[in-house]
Parts: sequence; C-alpha cells; structure tokens
Amino acid sequence: LQPTNMLSRPFEAICLLCAIVIPTLTGFIIGNDVRDMSRDIVALSFFFLPLLYGERIAQTNIPFQKTLAACGVIFAIRTIIPYQDILMTPSLWGNGPPADLMYLANSPEVLFAGLTGVRLLFKELMEGAYQKMIVPLCLIFIPLLAMFLMMQRAGIAAMCFAGIFYAGRLLYVRPLQGLIFMCISALTLIPTFMMWAELFQSLWQKNRMVGENGRFAEWAAILRLMQAHFMSLFFGFGWGARFEDPAVGGLSVTYTHSLLSFLMLKTGGVGACVVLLGMCAGALRGLEKGVNRLKW
Repeated sequence: LQPTNMLSRPFEAICLLCAIVIPTLTGFIIGNDVRDMSRDIVALSFFFLPLLYGERIAQTNIPFQKTLAACGVIFAIRTIIPYQDILMTPSLWGNGPPADLMYLANSPEVLFAGLTGVRLLFKELMEGAYQKMIVPLCLIFIPLLAMFLMMQRAGIAAMCFAGIFYAGRLLYVRPLQGLIFMCISALTLIPTFMMWAELFQSLWQKNRMVGENGRFAEWAAILRLMQAHFMSLFFGFGWGARFEDPAVGGLSVTYTHSLLSFLMLKTGGVGACVVLLGMCAGALRGLEKGVNRLKW
C-alpha cells in the first residue's frame, strides 16, 4: 500500500515532523542512547500510522479490522492456555502471580477484539440477524475471559461501558428488541450470579491491594525531574530518556504507564501538545465520518 500523501494534511504532517525532530535533537544534546531513541521514535510512528494508511486501507478489500480482531482472539487464547487447570474455578483466577508473563491480555488487540464483538452483537440484534450472533459472542467471551483471568481492570471496564452504550442505543432505536435483550441477559446472569460476584470481588481485592499501581508515584517522579530542569518543562528530555520509575521498583526504564506522562518526559509540555493535537486532528476527522454514518 502506498501511504497517504501527508502534504494533503499539512497540520498533521507538521506535528509529526516536529514530534520527531525536536525531541531527537534534545536527546542528542543530552546524550541519550541512540538505541533507546530509535525505539521511542518507532513507538511514536505507530501513533501516526492511521494517518498514513487509514484511508488507503478503507479503499481496498483488505479485511484489516477482521485481521486485527483475529489477532486479539489468538492473543486471548494464548493467555487462557496456562490457566486451563483453574478455568472451572473462578475464585482462583485472581490469586497468585500471573501465569502469562507476556501479559497478552493487556494488549490493544485483545480489547479491540472484545469491543468489535460488542459492536457486531448489537448490530445483528438491531438487524434481527440472530443466526449470525455466534461469532460476536465468541469475540466477546474469549477476550473477556482472558481479561478476567489476568484481572485487567481497564479492559473489563471498557467492555462494560461499551455494552451499556450499545444497550442504550438498542433501547432507543429498537425498544422492543432492547427489552427482550435485557430480559434474556437478566435470565442468563441470574443463575451465574455467584460466579460474577466472585469475579468482581477479586477485582475489588486487586484494587485494594495495588490501587493505582504506582501511577501517581510515577507522575510525581517525572514532575520532580522536570522541575529540577526548567527547560525540560517545555521540551522534555528527548527521545531515549530514562528515569527511575517507582512503579517498577525504581528500575531505570525508558517507558511510563501513560501516554501523557510518556510524552511529558520525552517531549515536554510543548511536544506533548504537538503530538496530541496531531493525533486528535486525525481522530476527529475519522470520528466525523463515523458519526455521519451512524443511524440513531
């Protein structure tokens, strides 16, 4: 595929250029490791891939979304396999260290597959195509099972919010079908109430034990670094910058657990604004097209 001509999107092109050049120069001036700088630049480039290839993929017959969802299902199955001995005992899912050390259940592909399943399920419900609901149900069940096994709170919350949103939309557009769906869901959940109670109890216990997983301490460490160097508030420490992250026991790492804190550390306030504006410009363009196609 030939990438989209970025000259047709001058704002995003300028944002991408500034996001690469300025933090790279900063990194060279500070003396950051070139290999670490290269990793950060590659990671940044992935955020702008939809701008380069989004429209091109949409104009072809490449099943990109299906392929991505299939990858998510494969990752989820790979997560489930090490837990096969306790699959029938939900109360044990959140106990002990994770069996999948690759944390594939936390990958975006798994969440994408689950959210795709939610969207397709309610699409088939709205169209009355009940015989096509098996695939969406599998897309929901397999990623959600992997998330519960690894107690991935954010992914589970995203799935729940998506389900609530589409259920509300179904009730608005097709009230009768929405009520039938609610009744069937209630009848399905009642016999399994104790299982769901145990699962959410495990999530609550994890939340009590680890809280925000050191995210606030991580932010505090980054802000202390930036306050100690005035110019870094504006331009950061450049691509490849390292810091001692309290969220991982004080190890020297090149990453953070938040896009915003990552950008603040590497590019400063100016760079973070530039990157986020460039990403949001492309996202808003795609969202506008999606809203125009949305039939309420």
